[in-house]
Formats: sequence, structure tokens, C-alpha cells
Amino acid sequence: MSIVDGVYSLYAHRAVRPAAAWDRSLARLALTGYPHPFWYRRNTSDIEIIHQVLVRQEYAAALDDLTAGASIVDCGANIGASAFFFLSRIPGCHVLAVEPDPDNEEVCRRNLLPFGDRAVVVRAAIWSRRQALRVAAQGAALPGGECALRVEP
Repeated sequence: MSIVDGVYSLYAHRAVRPAAAWDRSLARLALTGYPHPFWYRRNTSDIEIIHQVLVRQEYAAALDDLTAGASIVDCGANIGASAFFFLSRIPGCHVLAVEPDPDNEEVCRRNLLPFGDRAVVVRAAIWSRRQALRVAAQGAALPGGECALRVEP
């Protein structure tokens, strides 16, 4: 089974489970071409993010503009898929991953830990001026809502 088949198999499995039985526990994938396993939460939108960023490699075009040792700021890092992608593909790059949601930040931190001091995860949000912000859910209580968050004053 290829990783794409595996991802879709996981996705299909999620779609048929009743909502009351959803298990959001952590699991990990060993992805071909990546140096470390990647953690995700079962029955969440995490698997779609993995497919988009790590399997389909939607950020691959950015690799042409980044050189070894680049510094990258990932605002709204979610579970760290983009940071994981760049850290795996660009030798010596450093990533600052900014994620305001505590649940996403915890998974992001776990995913970037193997990269040591090349990755720094900060629970924070980016705004146009200094002020207190809160994480507002846009359907986060619904399945797949883990990536439907925003910050607001």
C-alpha cells in the first residue's frame, strides 16, 4: 500500500465512524522520503493536512526560492506539517512555528522536536498591533475543525 492509499484509507475509515465514537488520540505515520515519523490526531482534519503538505507537497515550488540555512516563519503552523516539510527538504534551515491553539501547538511541538534547535515552536498569534487576542473557533467543534480557527481581539 502506498502512503497515498494509506492516507485515503485512514480518511475513509474516519468518515464511517459515528461521531460519538471518535477517537482523537495521537498516532504516527512513517512517511516515505521524510527522516522522522509524523504525529497526527485520529479522526481530525490532520490527515487532510498531511495529504496536502507532505504527500502532495503543495509547498514544493517554494523550495526553488529557499537556500540552505534559510530562516522561515510559519504563522498559523497548525500541527507543523509545513515546518516539517521545509526542515526535511532544506539543509540547515531554521523554522519559527507560531501557533495560537494549544492543542495544535502540542502536536506541532512533537512533530518538530526531532529537528532540535532548527525548530522553535511558540504559542502565539500574529496581529497588526500589540494587543490581547483570543482563539475563536470557526466550527472547531465539528469534525475537521482543527484547522478552522482564527484569532481575534
